[in-house]
Amino acid sequence: TGTGILSYQWRFDGTDIAGATQATLTVSSAQPAHAGRYAVVVRNVTGSAESRAARLTVNAPGTILVLPQVQTVSAGATATFTATGIGIEPTSYRWRLNGADIAGATGTTLNLANVQISNAGDYSVIVSTPAGSVLSTAARLIVEVPPTITRQPNSQTALSGSSFPLKVNASGTEPLHYQWRLDGAMINGAEGPVIFVTNVQSADEGDYTVVISNTAGSVTSQP
Repeated sequence: TGTGILSYQWRFDGTDIAGATQATLTVSSAQPAHAGRYAVVVRNVTGSAESRAARLTVNAPGTILVLPQVQTVSAGATATFTATGIGIEPTSYRWRLNGADIAGATGTTLNLANVQISNAGDYSVIVSTPAGSVLSTAARLIVEVPPTITRQPNSQTALSGSSFPLKVNASGTEPLHYQWRLDGAMINGAEGPVIFVTNVQSADEGDYTVVISNTAGSVTSQP
């Protein structure tokens, strides 16, 4: 109140706000940068008065500083995902697999022991504060399974000059690599699940095995 026409000038942390010359100051779409002390100077023909400062606090949703990272592990190993969020306390965490909450996974670190194929997928975390929540980008967990032989090669008897096949069936993370051996020595070019020994001679007699490998390990067949 005061004599005559009153004019207003709002200030933010001691600096005039351009165009803020009404009795009411509206801060639209408040962001953390708007947080601070607001005051107003009121003037008339006889002088001026400055109000006490009013503090504006902007409660922003949490921010994730450390995101979970993509991982590749072998079946049976341990996978660990970590996230770090900041914001108005209390801050809480909720981990998800392929968009579904993981029961009991509410810490900054998610440890998965003895991982199997069923654990593979996209992991993300929701960081929540009293002001809101933010969802991290997804980090994929790739679980590699070592080769397993599901059908062993069969022993065979062949006539001299004939041919016979050697076959093995295996499962595991692709691609699978095959290397056949005769009495422990590698056979050049024998690198598939099925090979043919042609024009059999006495030198071809012996114990045939195959080593199957991938990025997670290897296995050797029975002879």
